[in-house]
Amino acid sequence: MKTFIVLCLISCAAAAQAQSTQSKTSTPPPAPGAAAPAGDLPLGQLRVIGSVHLGEVAPDFTTVSSSGRELTLSRLKGDWLVLVFAQDREDFAPLRGIEDALSGTGARVYGICKEKPQRLRSYAESEKIRFELLADDTGEISSLYGYYNWEQRSSTRGFVVLDRQGVVRLALQGQAPPQQLSDLTRYTIVGF
Repeated sequence: MKTFIVLCLISCAAAAQAQSTQSKTSTPPPAPGAAAPAGDLPLGQLRVIGSVHLGEVAPDFTTVSSSGRELTLSRLKGDWLVLVFAQDREDFAPLRGIEDALSGTGARVYGICKEKPQRLRSYAESEKIRFELLADDTGEISSLYGYYNWEQRSSTRGFVVLDRQGVVRLALQGQAPPQQLSDLTRYTIVGF
């Protein structure tokens, strides 16, 4: 973790130096409405974009769930976890029965999207979603896992399966139909 922080600081320092060097040269500003290249973003707008890799420990985070409790990922070790990343809360409605489909595997499902906890709570209650939804109102959790586009300020769909020690065993980007999601998760956990 210390190595990661040092690398982030070095990257930020290099980006700041590159930005100051670039601002001294006479380059025309981007056209109005056009997206600025990453090197042209002010230092305060630079973000660390992460990704997860099979066999590595998943990045830790703390957030508030739809049940109102504060949840820290590293404290959930001991259970298989399925983290479902969504563009918006409506993506979770088709997954209502996912916990039933995964019964017997010991997996716990958590939905993550860029939304406030109160809105997730009311949505989960109205749609009868039994698994917990996790608030990622800043998009930083999705970004840590590689499921957030900072330029478009939107999350992308995907899911990650973590083993009992918090190690990534499956990570896919895109929206899978509920049956495929449960089949892939079950195969990852039990092997058949």
